[in-house]
Amino acid sequence: MRQFLTAFIAATALLVAPISAQEQCVQEQCAHIEAMLQMKQANVAQGTIIYSITFQGNSAIQTSTLQQQLKINPNTEYSFHGFTKAVRRVQIYYMNNNFPQAKATYQVFPSAVDGQIAIVITIQEGA
Repeated sequence: MRQFLTAFIAATALLVAPISAQEQCVQEQCAHIEAMLQMKQANVAQGTIIYSITFQGNSAIQTSTLQQQLKINPNTEYSFHGFTKAVRRVQIYYMNNNFPQAKATYQVFPSAVDGQIAIVITIQEGA
């Protein structure tokens, strides 16, 4: 019984361990970015087809690597929450690769094809 209690206490300590300052910063930045995006994206209907996704501002990490982190491709349906989470993955990827000040935001534009959208993801890599 004592071994069980010791193991239980050790396991639950991990669940309530304080988060690091970097993790707290990421959470705060993501919450701020999500709030800004909600204001900008309010007029895009859920389920609209994504015509294109482009990156700008990235020089340290190749676009193909960022596309893999995004995990969303053109010709799929747009979801605000899904795309916001995807952009957050890109930002966290930067932070995990020695760019702690990196920011990733996106804007949605009407595309040349009726009823579809073009998305531009802007990267600020930071110093």
